[in-house]
Amino acid sequence: MHRSGTSACTRLLNLCGAHLPGELLPANASNVTGYWEPSSVVALHDALLAAAGSAWDDPTEFPVAWLASRDGQGYVDRLVEILRGEMAANGLTVVKDPRACRLVPFWRQALASVNREPAMLLVVRHPLEVAASLERRDGMPVSQALLLWLEHVLAAEESTRSDRRLIITYDQILSDWKTVVVRVGDVLGIALPNRGPEVDAEIAAFLDPALRHERATPASLDESPEVSEWVRRVYRWHERASHDPNAVSVRELEDVRHEMRQAAVAYAPLVRWYRNQRAQQAAAQRRAQQQQDLWDAHQAAWQEQMRAWQAREQRLSGELKTVTDELKTVADELKTMTESRDEQQRAATDLREAMDVVEASPFWKLRNLILRK
Repeated sequence: MHRSGTSACTRLLNLCGAHLPGELLPANASNVTGYWEPSSVVALHDALLAAAGSAWDDPTEFPVAWLASRDGQGYVDRLVEILRGEMAANGLTVVKDPRACRLVPFWRQALASVNREPAMLLVVRHPLEVAASLERRDGMPVSQALLLWLEHVLAAEESTRSDRRLIITYDQILSDWKTVVVRVGDVLGIALPNRGPEVDAEIAAFLDPALRHERATPASLDESPEVSEWVRRVYRWHERASHDPNAVSVRELEDVRHEMRQAAVAYAPLVRWYRNQRAQQAAAQRRAQQQQDLWDAHQAAWQEQMRAWQAREQRLSGELKTVTDELKTVADELKTMTESRDEQQRAATDLREAMDVVEASPFWKLRNLILRK
């Protein structure tokens, strides 16, 4: 089930020598140490679930018969391509995605096509811790999370009974991971090649208890009004099975499964309606957000254009002032030159008039007469 410690378990097996396929989902705020899930498998699972009218958060039983349809077989072929492309060169490979809990028949078909034999490792966590994690991450109501937990856990257990399998708890991984590794080797018959002080130190550093944000007590199963008898019975069955699989009988889980299928006649349509409503609301919110983002982008672009215009206007204003100042300087120089020219013209006129007076005088005439003689 989602949020059950499968990421920690997958990385533990990887550090001990199991290969990881292809490109992995990146870590994020919800899982800072990584999901260790192949993105191609997650995308394929989501597409398959959607094609079958379901989704990762659908707490109703997956219609396994749909896998036999033409569409279902098409997804099997796509998984075969992924397995051949990403796992062909590797020996022991660990593949993790919680969606696979409900899709074991799908995986079994694909693995048979590539001559791979599965060994199933089921990781179970206290259902109230799972619900708290989903509520914190996705805002999922506790009632939906507990029903989703039931569906994943029951589907995984029921569909893996004929396989080599081991049931462990998240608490066992955190408190005694070395015993978990030994049990993987003993029960599943898997030899994990990487062991030693350096590997052990890396695993110990990775399995940091501080990263566990939700904690629930055994008593909370009985104290919480949101926990149904189904959840209590199924979780306690898995707790016992994680210590000694011979101490439990699947008959108890079959009884719960039967009761849930009987009740699903009444609650499944309501759950689907509720999921559809939430999906429509989410889609409407996404559309509204996309429109808001588009509007914000237009506003940002307009503001950027306005800033560019203002900058251009300031630049042009500065250039215009410079030209105006230069023109004023030229005009002042021209005025000075004009005034100087006028003064020179007046001085020339005055000189000419003075010369005329001199030339008209008897003295000047006498001078000219003497010079001619």
